[in-house]
Amino acid sequence: MSNKPKELVLEALRSGRYAEGHNYLREGDCYCVLGVIFDVYLRAHPDEDRDAEWQKITDPGTGRTVGDNVLPDHVGEWLWPDGVSHTCNPFIAGGRGESRYETTLAQLNDGDGFNHQELADIIEEQL
Repeated sequence: MSNKPKELVLEALRSGRYAEGHNYLREGDCYCVLGVIFDVYLRAHPDEDRDAEWQKITDPGTGRTVGDNVLPDHVGEWLWPDGVSHTCNPFIAGGRGESRYETTLAQLNDGDGFNHQELADIIEEQL
């Protein structure tokens, strides 16, 4: 992950400004880890229409912001401008303590109950 985006993402995850959410990038005022990353991207690109960008990935039936547990491609390109092939839901080593396994940020957030602080530490260490 390039330095400036990483700094912005870590600061946002550790700030306490984002209520924690699960299973959706954003639902109301709650954000999963990927939703925080997407919001950080939008804040770093003020020329883009924030509402329009969120609307592109919002389920019109429920109003919930979905993304199939991935970020839009242009966000991945911002995070990894060197062209290194990363999915927009990167694989990382997950688990706590002795229990380590390969997983994704979304899985740690949604399925394993990691909070934003813990996810920031993982991003800092592994990405």
